[in-house]
Amino acid sequence: MSRRRGRQPTSKHLSLSATDEDWEVVRNAASRRGLPIGRYVVDRVRSDSPDSAVPVLALDAEEQRELFEKVRALTGLLQGDIDARKFLADMGRGIDTILDSWALDAARQGRLDEVRALMASRYGEARADQEAARIGTHAASPVRQPQTRKRKRGTGPDDGPKPGTLFD
Repeated sequence: MSRRRGRQPTSKHLSLSATDEDWEVVRNAASRRGLPIGRYVVDRVRSDSPDSAVPVLALDAEEQRELFEKVRALTGLLQGDIDARKFLADMGRGIDTILDSWALDAARQGRLDEVRALMASRYGEARADQEAARIGTHAASPVRQPQTRKRKRGTGPDDGPKPGTLFD
């Protein structure tokens, strides 16, 4: 803030919207500390630094929103508002994609035996051998950088297995 000669420092005005309940909480907290509400709010913001004892949120706003949407979907499922078959199929595809990614990463790191052992315990030796050979082929191919223009699946070079196909 700049000072003018002989005058108080200039200040900026800030408007806050809050429910009556939230405003009462802020007003009481400021009062307990003997501070005006504005000074209390500014002090709280300043204390939110990496060196502060005030905990930083574990999730950013986007992650909080994503988590909220997932909780909403689960709540809808439990209340019968969402078709369970579609929800479970979507969940299964997501899990398949995660497993595919893990298997390819592990193979590219030279841990194809670990992937094969996991598949053998689940699907048997014969299928594990087949899948390990297929994954090994994809892992040996160079990793391609994302393209800037989208193309339809199946119209370009094969850059790995389709999501959800390694553990079918």
